[in-house]
Amino acid sequence: MNIPAKVHIGGHAIPIEWDDGADWGGYSPDKKLIMLNEKLKQDPKGFTETLRHEMVHASFFISGVAFGFTDDQMEQIVRCLDDIFFPAWESVIAKARKHKNATA
Repeated sequence: MNIPAKVHIGGHAIPIEWDDGADWGGYSPDKKLIMLNEKLKQDPKGFTETLRHEMVHASFFISGVAFGFTDDQMEQIVRCLDDIFFPAWESVIAKARKHKNATA
């Protein structure tokens, strides 16, 4: 699994650091830092889902959108994207690829 040392969001390089805390991940808007649990190094699916989740948090903070919501509200919005929007989008992409391959 290729694990990046940083990601780029909205013109900012956001470092990724590892810890063994209780949470799977977190984003610090003050430090512009994504923190991920060490256990995710052994879980490729969990790693990509958690990194994407924290990148969405970072996007909302960098854009300023997050400051209009409480932490609980922001988590609800990000989890909606995780559990509802991203699976729907991935289904659209999979169907488009299947259609493209069928017509090629």
